[in-house]
Amino acid sequence: MSDNRIASLDADWSVFLPKEQAAFTLARKLTLDPWTMGDGDIEALRKHFNDAQIVELVYAIAGFNSTTRWTDALGIPQDHAFRDGPIQLDTPTSRRFLDATSLTTSDGDRRPPPLEPRAEVEAALSACQARNARVLLAGEEEARAVLPADDSEGTVPQWVRALALFPKTAAAQVGHRKAVAMEGRIDTLLKAQIAWTCARHDRAWYALGDARRRLVALGQSDDEIFAIDGPGDSFSPAAREALAFACKLTAAPRTIADADIARLREHFSDHETAEVVYVVCHSAMFDRCTEALGLPLEP
Repeated sequence: MSDNRIASLDADWSVFLPKEQAAFTLARKLTLDPWTMGDGDIEALRKHFNDAQIVELVYAIAGFNSTTRWTDALGIPQDHAFRDGPIQLDTPTSRRFLDATSLTTSDGDRRPPPLEPRAEVEAALSACQARNARVLLAGEEEARAVLPADDSEGTVPQWVRALALFPKTAAAQVGHRKAVAMEGRIDTLLKAQIAWTCARHDRAWYALGDARRRLVALGQSDDEIFAIDGPGDSFSPAAREALAFACKLTAAPRTIADADIARLREHFSDHETAEVVYVVCHSAMFDRCTEALGLPLEP
Protein backbone atom coordinates (compact mmCIF):
# COMPACT_ATOMS: atom_id res chain seq x y z
CA MET A 1 0.00 0.00 0.00
CA SER A 2 1.17 3.54 -0.73
CA ASP A 3 1.63 6.05 2.07
CA ASN A 4 -1.46 7.93 0.91
CA ARG A 5 -3.47 4.72 0.92
CA ILE A 6 -2.33 4.00 4.47
CA ALA A 7 -3.17 7.58 5.47
CA SER A 8 -6.66 7.02 4.04
CA LEU A 9 -7.16 4.21 6.56
CA ASP A 10 -7.01 6.93 9.18
CA ALA A 11 -8.80 9.78 7.44
CA ASP A 12 -10.74 8.85 4.29
CA TRP A 13 -12.58 5.56 4.17
CA SER A 14 -14.48 6.58 1.02
CA VAL A 15 -11.64 5.30 -1.15
CA PHE A 16 -12.19 1.75 0.12
CA LEU A 17 -14.77 -0.84 -0.89
CA PRO A 18 -18.07 -0.94 1.08
CA LYS A 19 -17.13 -4.31 2.61
CA GLU A 20 -13.81 -2.88 3.77
CA GLN A 21 -15.54 0.13 5.29
CA ALA A 22 -17.90 -2.23 7.14
CA ALA A 23 -14.91 -4.09 8.56
CA PHE A 24 -13.24 -0.81 9.60
CA THR A 25 -16.44 0.26 11.37
CA LEU A 26 -16.47 -2.99 13.32
CA ALA A 27 -12.79 -2.60 14.19
CA ARG A 28 -13.30 0.91 15.53
CA LYS A 29 -16.32 0.05 17.65
CA LEU A 30 -14.96 -3.22 19.01
CA THR A 31 -11.73 -1.43 19.93
CA LEU A 32 -13.07 1.79 21.45
CA ASP A 33 -16.60 0.92 22.59
CA PRO A 34 -16.85 -2.86 23.02
CA TRP A 35 -19.57 -2.49 25.66
CA THR A 36 -21.91 -0.97 23.03
CA MET A 37 -21.79 -3.93 20.62
CA GLY A 38 -25.22 -5.25 19.73
CA ASP A 39 -27.05 -7.50 17.30
CA GLY A 40 -27.22 -4.71 14.73
CA ASP A 41 -23.45 -4.42 14.50
CA ILE A 42 -23.14 -8.03 13.38
CA GLU A 43 -26.21 -7.85 11.13
CA ALA A 44 -24.65 -4.88 9.31
CA LEU A 45 -21.81 -7.17 8.21
CA ARG A 46 -24.02 -9.83 6.64
CA LYS A 47 -24.41 -8.05 3.29
CA HIS A 48 -20.65 -8.47 2.85
CA PHE A 49 -19.54 -11.48 4.91
CA ASN A 50 -20.75 -14.98 5.82
CA ASP A 51 -20.75 -16.28 9.39
CA ALA A 52 -17.28 -17.82 9.24
CA GLN A 53 -15.84 -14.60 7.84
CA ILE A 54 -17.54 -12.59 10.59
CA VAL A 55 -15.99 -14.85 13.23
CA GLU A 56 -12.61 -14.41 11.54
CA LEU A 57 -13.00 -10.61 11.49
CA VAL A 58 -13.98 -10.49 15.15
CA TYR A 59 -11.14 -12.80 16.16
CA ALA A 60 -8.58 -10.77 14.18
CA ILE A 61 -9.75 -7.43 15.63
CA ALA A 62 -9.83 -8.87 19.14
CA GLY A 63 -6.30 -10.18 18.63
CA PHE A 64 -5.03 -6.78 17.52
CA ASN A 65 -6.51 -5.28 20.69
CA SER A 66 -4.36 -7.73 22.63
CA THR A 67 -1.22 -7.02 20.59
CA THR A 68 -1.43 -3.23 20.79
CA ARG A 69 -1.87 -3.32 24.56
CA TRP A 70 1.15 -5.62 24.86
CA THR A 71 3.55 -3.63 22.69
CA ASP A 72 2.51 -0.19 23.91
CA ALA A 73 2.22 -0.96 27.62
CA LEU A 74 5.72 -2.45 27.66
CA GLY A 75 7.18 0.32 25.47
CA ILE A 76 8.46 -2.14 22.88
CA PRO A 77 10.45 -0.21 20.22
CA GLN A 78 9.49 -0.25 16.56
CA ASP A 79 11.29 -2.88 14.46
CA HIS A 80 13.79 -1.56 11.91
CA ALA A 81 13.29 -4.43 9.47
CA PHE A 82 10.51 -6.73 8.29
CA ARG A 83 11.10 -9.97 6.34
CA ASP A 84 14.74 -9.03 5.77
CA GLY A 85 13.81 -5.62 4.34
CA PRO A 86 14.27 -2.25 6.06
CA ILE A 87 11.25 -0.41 7.42
CA GLN A 88 11.00 3.21 6.31
CA LEU A 89 8.63 5.33 8.38
CA ASP A 90 9.68 8.77 7.18
CA THR A 91 8.06 9.05 3.74
CA PRO A 92 5.73 12.08 3.70
CA THR A 93 2.08 11.66 2.75
CA SER A 94 0.08 14.08 0.67
CA ARG A 95 -0.53 17.52 2.17
CA ARG A 96 -4.27 16.90 1.98
CA PHE A 97 -3.88 14.72 5.07
CA LEU A 98 -2.06 17.42 7.01
CA ASP A 99 -5.17 18.73 8.80
CA ALA A 100 -7.42 15.72 8.25
CA THR A 101 -9.54 14.54 11.16
CA SER A 102 -8.86 10.96 12.17
CA LEU A 103 -11.67 8.47 11.75
CA THR A 104 -10.04 5.91 13.98
CA THR A 105 -8.85 7.61 17.16
CA SER A 106 -11.11 8.32 20.09
CA ASP A 107 -12.53 11.69 21.07
CA GLY A 108 -10.64 12.57 24.22
CA ASP A 109 -10.34 10.17 27.16
CA ARG A 110 -12.95 7.60 26.19
CA ARG A 111 -13.88 5.34 29.09
CA PRO A 112 -16.70 2.91 29.78
CA PRO A 113 -19.45 3.98 32.19
CA PRO A 114 -19.19 3.30 35.95
CA LEU A 115 -19.44 -0.34 37.01
CA GLU A 116 -22.96 -1.63 37.56
CA PRO A 117 -24.11 -2.73 41.04
CA ARG A 118 -24.07 -6.41 41.91
CA ALA A 119 -27.77 -6.99 41.24
CA GLU A 120 -27.44 -5.69 37.68
CA VAL A 121 -24.39 -7.88 37.09
CA GLU A 122 -26.28 -10.96 38.27
CA ALA A 123 -29.14 -10.08 35.93
CA ALA A 124 -26.75 -9.58 33.02
CA LEU A 125 -25.11 -12.95 33.65
CA SER A 126 -28.55 -14.62 33.71
CA ALA A 127 -29.46 -12.89 30.45
CA CYS A 128 -26.18 -14.08 28.96
CA GLN A 129 -27.16 -17.68 29.65
CA ALA A 130 -30.45 -17.20 27.80
CA ARG A 131 -29.20 -15.38 24.71
CA ASN A 132 -28.47 -16.85 21.28
CA ALA A 133 -25.13 -16.50 19.52
CA ARG A 134 -25.07 -13.89 16.74
CA VAL A 135 -23.44 -16.32 14.31
CA LEU A 136 -23.77 -19.98 13.49
CA LEU A 137 -21.28 -22.00 15.53
CA ALA A 138 -19.59 -25.28 14.77
CA GLY A 139 -21.49 -28.33 15.99
CA GLU A 140 -20.61 -29.62 19.44
CA GLU A 141 -19.07 -32.87 18.19
CA GLU A 142 -17.14 -31.05 15.47
CA ALA A 143 -15.81 -28.65 18.10
CA ARG A 144 -14.99 -31.46 20.52
CA ALA A 145 -12.42 -32.71 18.03
CA VAL A 146 -10.18 -29.69 18.71
CA LEU A 147 -10.05 -30.40 22.45
CA PRO A 148 -7.22 -32.48 23.93
CA ALA A 149 -8.11 -36.05 24.81
CA ASP A 150 -8.00 -35.37 28.56
CA ASP A 151 -10.45 -32.46 28.22
CA SER A 152 -13.05 -33.80 25.82
CA GLU A 153 -15.79 -34.75 28.29
CA GLY A 154 -18.80 -32.62 29.14
CA THR A 155 -20.21 -29.61 27.32
CA VAL A 156 -17.94 -27.94 24.79
CA PRO A 157 -17.52 -24.24 25.67
CA GLN A 158 -19.28 -21.86 23.29
CA TRP A 159 -16.05 -19.98 22.52
CA VAL A 160 -14.48 -23.24 21.36
CA ARG A 161 -17.48 -23.88 19.10
CA ALA A 162 -17.04 -20.42 17.57
CA LEU A 163 -13.34 -20.82 16.84
CA ALA A 164 -13.78 -24.45 15.76
CA LEU A 165 -14.83 -23.06 12.39
CA PHE A 166 -11.03 -22.80 12.10
CA PRO A 167 -9.80 -26.03 13.76
CA LYS A 168 -6.07 -25.21 13.91
CA THR A 169 -6.77 -21.80 15.45
CA ALA A 170 -9.22 -23.30 17.93
CA ALA A 171 -6.82 -26.07 19.03
CA ALA A 172 -4.03 -23.53 19.52
CA GLN A 173 -6.27 -21.21 21.55
CA VAL A 174 -7.48 -24.05 23.78
CA GLY A 175 -3.89 -24.82 24.77
CA HIS A 176 -2.93 -21.18 24.98
CA ARG A 177 -5.85 -20.18 27.18
CA LYS A 178 -5.17 -23.06 29.57
CA ALA A 179 -1.52 -22.02 29.81
CA VAL A 180 -2.42 -18.38 30.52
CA ALA A 181 -4.76 -19.46 33.32
CA MET A 182 -2.68 -22.19 34.94
CA GLU A 183 1.03 -21.74 34.12
CA GLY A 184 3.58 -19.01 34.72
CA ARG A 185 4.92 -17.36 37.86
CA ILE A 186 2.06 -15.23 39.16
CA ASP A 187 -0.67 -16.74 41.29
CA THR A 188 -3.56 -18.46 39.49
CA LEU A 189 -6.03 -16.67 41.76
CA LEU A 190 -4.63 -13.27 40.79
CA LYS A 191 -4.89 -14.20 37.12
CA ALA A 192 -8.56 -15.11 37.55
CA GLN A 193 -9.14 -11.84 39.42
CA ILE A 194 -7.51 -9.94 36.55
CA ALA A 195 -9.80 -11.75 34.10
CA TRP A 196 -12.82 -10.70 36.18
CA THR A 197 -11.60 -7.08 36.31
CA CYS A 198 -11.05 -6.88 32.56
CA ALA A 199 -14.41 -8.46 31.73
CA ARG A 200 -16.21 -6.09 34.11
CA HIS A 201 -14.79 -3.01 32.42
CA ASP A 202 -15.37 -4.44 28.92
CA ARG A 203 -18.93 -5.48 29.88
CA ALA A 204 -18.02 -8.88 28.47
CA TRP A 205 -20.66 -11.02 30.16
CA TYR A 206 -19.62 -14.38 28.75
CA ALA A 207 -16.02 -13.73 29.82
CA LEU A 208 -17.22 -12.51 33.20
CA GLY A 209 -19.18 -15.70 33.78
CA ASP A 210 -16.13 -17.71 32.76
CA ALA A 211 -13.95 -15.75 35.21
CA ARG A 212 -16.51 -16.30 37.96
CA ARG A 213 -16.44 -20.04 37.31
CA ARG A 214 -12.64 -20.01 37.62
CA LEU A 215 -12.79 -18.02 40.85
CA VAL A 216 -15.37 -20.36 42.39
CA ALA A 217 -13.17 -23.34 41.45
CA LEU A 218 -10.35 -21.61 43.36
CA GLY A 219 -12.50 -21.46 46.50
CA GLN A 220 -13.77 -17.88 46.22
CA SER A 221 -17.22 -16.97 47.54
CA ASP A 222 -19.54 -14.61 45.65
CA ASP A 223 -18.84 -11.90 48.23
CA GLU A 224 -15.10 -12.30 47.67
CA ILE A 225 -15.59 -12.22 43.90
CA PHE A 226 -17.63 -9.02 43.90
CA ALA A 227 -15.13 -7.45 46.30
CA ILE A 228 -12.76 -7.33 43.31
CA ASP A 229 -14.85 -4.40 42.06
CA GLY A 230 -14.25 -2.43 45.26
CA PRO A 231 -11.33 -0.42 46.62
CA GLY A 232 -9.33 -3.58 47.32
CA ASP A 233 -8.81 -3.09 51.05
CA SER A 234 -8.78 -6.85 51.59
CA PHE A 235 -6.13 -7.49 48.92
CA SER A 236 -2.37 -7.43 49.23
CA PRO A 237 -0.57 -4.30 47.94
CA ALA A 238 0.73 -6.35 45.01
CA ALA A 239 -2.73 -7.61 44.08
CA ARG A 240 -4.22 -4.10 44.41
CA GLU A 241 -1.58 -2.71 42.07
CA ALA A 242 -2.07 -5.51 39.53
CA LEU A 243 -5.86 -5.07 39.51
CA ALA A 244 -5.60 -1.28 39.22
CA PHE A 245 -3.24 -1.76 36.28
CA ALA A 246 -5.66 -4.28 34.69
CA CYS A 247 -8.47 -1.76 35.00
CA LYS A 248 -6.43 1.02 33.38
CA LEU A 249 -5.01 -1.07 30.52
CA THR A 250 -8.50 -2.38 29.79
CA ALA A 251 -10.47 0.85 29.96
CA ALA A 252 -7.90 3.48 28.93
CA PRO A 253 -4.88 1.79 27.29
CA ARG A 254 -3.69 5.05 25.68
CA THR A 255 -3.06 6.48 29.17
CA ILE A 256 -0.56 3.80 30.24
CA ALA A 257 2.78 5.41 31.06
CA ASP A 258 6.20 4.38 32.36
CA ALA A 259 5.04 5.08 35.90
CA ASP A 260 2.33 2.40 35.66
CA ILE A 261 4.89 -0.27 34.82
CA ALA A 262 7.26 1.09 37.48
CA ARG A 263 4.58 0.63 40.14
CA LEU A 264 4.08 -2.98 39.08
CA ARG A 265 7.84 -3.57 39.31
CA GLU A 266 7.76 -2.49 42.96
CA HIS A 267 5.85 -5.70 43.66
CA PHE A 268 6.74 -8.08 40.83
CA SER A 269 9.88 -9.23 39.02
CA ASP A 270 10.28 -8.21 35.38
CA HIS A 271 9.06 -11.65 34.29
CA GLU A 272 6.02 -11.39 36.56
CA THR A 273 5.33 -7.82 35.43
CA ALA A 274 5.30 -8.93 31.81
CA GLU A 275 3.00 -11.78 32.79
CA VAL A 276 0.52 -9.40 34.46
CA VAL A 277 0.50 -7.32 31.28
CA TYR A 278 0.03 -10.40 29.13
CA VAL A 279 -2.90 -11.73 31.16
CA VAL A 280 -4.66 -8.39 30.66
CA CYS A 281 -3.86 -8.49 26.93
CA HIS A 282 -5.27 -12.00 26.62
CA SER A 283 -8.44 -10.83 28.35
CA ALA A 284 -8.79 -7.97 25.86
CA MET A 285 -8.91 -10.56 23.08
CA PHE A 286 -11.21 -13.03 24.86
CA ASP A 287 -13.62 -10.32 26.06
CA ARG A 288 -14.09 -8.82 22.61
CA CYS A 289 -14.31 -12.09 20.75
CA THR A 290 -16.92 -13.70 23.00
CA GLU A 291 -19.06 -10.59 23.50
CA ALA A 292 -19.11 -9.40 19.90
CA LEU A 293 -20.31 -12.86 18.86
CA GLY A 294 -22.95 -12.77 21.63
CA LEU A 295 -21.99 -16.20 22.92
CA PRO A 296 -24.40 -17.66 25.50
CA LEU A 297 -22.88 -18.53 28.87
CA GLU A 298 -22.91 -22.23 29.69
CA PRO A 299 -25.11 -23.16 32.69
